[in-house]
Amino acid sequence: HPDLFAALPREARRALTRRLLRPGGSPWVRSLVEGRVRLTPGVVPTGLDRREGQLRVSLSDGSVREVDRILLATGYRFDPAKLGFLRVPVAVEDGWPVLDRSFRSSDPRLFFVGYPAEGRFGPISRFVLGCPFTAPRVAAALR
Repeated sequence: HPDLFAALPREARRALTRRLLRPGGSPWVRSLVEGRVRLTPGVVPTGLDRREGQLRVSLSDGSVREVDRILLATGYRFDPAKLGFLRVPVAVEDGWPVLDRSFRSSDPRLFFVGYPAEGRFGPISRFVLGCPFTAPRVAAALR
């Protein structure tokens, strides 16, 4: 019950998180993504620009992509200092991004799911098991 978790006091959320199961891999997800989504593992975004209504992302491998949306799969550590390329401030509380019920950050154009959402919604938000909770909220907010 991620909403219940979000309503708990900060110390209770921390205590529960320490006691709950840590993440594990979900190799079966790979077959659902490969060949359907363009992935660029091992690179980081170095720049973001909007030209003539098109969003352009510069990557550390020197490539530039024109995209409609960006999904960054950044690993297991949230570090707001590494988000400078976005050029938008993100409110952070106790090291976690401040999120609303739709996983939207202090900048309404920026959502955080997975590990960065743990601070508000608990560890289940990091697992594939949490997708039925997370995905509809983000999708509704994007509509």
